[in-house]
Amino acid sequence: MNFRERQDLDNYITGHYGEDQFRDETLESYYDEDGITIYCGDCRNVLEDLEIGCADLTLTDPPYGVGVDYGAGKTWDADHDFKDVLQICLAMTKRVIWSPGTVNMVRWITETQPYWVGAWYKANQCSRSPLGFGAWEPICFYFSDGLGEYQHLGQDAWDVPIAQQSQAQGHPCPKYLPFWKKLIAKDVKCILDPFMGSGTTLRAAKDLGIKAIGIEKEEKYCAMAVERLRQQVMDFTVPEAHCFACSNTHMMRKECDCACHRDYDGEQTQARINE
Repeated sequence: MNFRERQDLDNYITGHYGEDQFRDETLESYYDEDGITIYCGDCRNVLEDLEIGCADLTLTDPPYGVGVDYGAGKTWDADHDFKDVLQICLAMTKRVIWSPGTVNMVRWITETQPYWVGAWYKANQCSRSPLGFGAWEPICFYFSDGLGEYQHLGQDAWDVPIAQQSQAQGHPCPKYLPFWKKLIAKDVKCILDPFMGSGTTLRAAKDLGIKAIGIEKEEKYCAMAVERLRQQVMDFTVPEAHCFACSNTHMMRKECDCACHRDYDGEQTQARINE
């Protein structure tokens, strides 16, 4: 589906959801600082008021349709498949990375065929599958206007074990921040997340210096996301040093690729480094 005009998108939303079914009287941001904006409301309402092209990537983890209670009762997860939200996001941002879960993976791939499907392998995952532990999940890539820098993403499968995230405690299934950052290509300038949850997408965007728009129905998760955004990130950047052998300025991890540093992994270094 390719929406060329704002009216086409409005008509699509109205045709599927009805006139003003989810609309509030006004759309006001819940949080708006440093290029990060949060809207507290139903994404089907908020998306109608955003501009096409407001972001160049949608990165989101929608409800899986398995009856998880995110705060509005289990029916919110069970009764909606949100495939129309996927179409709207693809029209607005041209690139969508959608984590559909494994239970309904086949339905998602069949009803809305992705450009490609990646795999996130989590060896320490403890959820169940028909074959034992569910140690992986699909990542669907939808592109309607070229790959851009995603052709240089590097791989389509990631071995990233999960870990506890104290900042996201209270949400039933927050995405793991270190992995989520791997899905953001270098040419992304602004990210849209219509199912923001605890704010992992927005935290990843802030850490990478990228603008972001998050939409979340539950106010308590909006508050959680704001708290995560306001936490400071420790700077572990190693100070620059000077290489006497080649006169290059480089990081202490030997990012300079001159011959004097090619043996940096444990072998005797031939250059003298001015610390």
